[in-house]
Amino acid sequence: QVLLGTIDWKIVVADEAQFVKNPTASRTSALKALKAQQPIALTGTPVENGLLDFWCIMDFVHPGLLESWSDFRKQFERPLVQCSSEEERGPIVESLLSRLDPHYLRRMKEEVLRSLPKKHVIEDADIPLSPTQRDLYLESLAETKAGGRGAVLAGIGRLLRICAHGRIESGDWTNL
Repeated sequence: QVLLGTIDWKIVVADEAQFVKNPTASRTSALKALKAQQPIALTGTPVENGLLDFWCIMDFVHPGLLESWSDFRKQFERPLVQCSSEEERGPIVESLLSRLDPHYLRRMKEEVLRSLPKKHVIEDADIPLSPTQRDLYLESLAETKAGGRGAVLAGIGRLLRICAHGRIESGDWTNL
């Protein structure tokens, strides 16, 4: 890290930039210590955990563009979290996007994969377990309860697999 930090790079490309999401992490410090005329961040992963991730990546690409983390929180993050409707959120998002132009390019799935159907979200859907799944579920639940504290995490994994498809856990693939 020290040796690489002494080089005057023309370009530094941070691929998988979503891993640079914590300003206090060693990885982030090492990346930001590189001297680059043109830093670039690439990620195919949407910002998952919050605006801190986004701010951190943008602070690598263009330090100070979004001001300090504290200022960014006051101006954008807190107001966005407190919004109760898309109408309230719109002007804040537009203000943020206007500040980012031309430093932030985002391709939308609709632009790249036009043949994909529109996303359809079903909020709540009760799908009953098959009789085999139910038996496996109850058996696994009883084993988990009897196994004590150490068995709980393994039990949760088993229950999730049983709910996804009973044969994943039982290993019985004979009568598909």
